[in-house]
Amino acid sequence: MTWTRRQLSERLDALAVEHEGEAFVAAVKQVAAELDDDELAELGHVLLERADERGGFDYGLIRRIDEPRWKLFGRPPPEPGRR
Repeated sequence: MTWTRRQLSERLDALAVEHEGEAFVAAVKQVAAELDDDELAELGHVLLERADERGGFDYGLIRRIDEPRWKLFGRPPPEPGRR
């Protein structure tokens, strides 16, 4: 079976409903293992677009850096002009 971009996107939607976090990553890896090179490249494009749309990369990076710092030093002071 040849996967189209739409089918890959729909499969990712289904996986996102069933799994989250590391389980989602493992499920996507299982799907990726079944794809040929062209389909794998298309899957990569779909994943990058989704990360950009949802701010996934930025949010994940912020959580990795900021949350441990907050636990050690408390919340950062509010920005000027904000409460």
